[in-house]
Amino acid sequence: VDLIKSCIDKTDSIVISLNNKTDPSIFEIKNALKEFGKIQIIEKEHQYKVTNKENKNSTIEQLLILRIDKKGM
Repeated sequence: VDLIKSCIDKTDSIVISLNNKTDPSIFEIKNALKEFGKIQIIEKEHQYKVTNKENKNSTIEQLLILRIDKKGM
């Protein structure tokens, strides 16, 4: 949250790239940042491959896009 506060005067949007195995979860991050503006989440399945291993199809790549509300600041 401190990093976001230091950036809000310098940009209109902040994008954070995560996956569904991130801790804290994308929903915890969303709740922490919702006071700064509108949040959009985009998700896409991702085939995670390790050499000589089977596919790991359970990974979901996630983008959290924060559109900063400068009027409310």
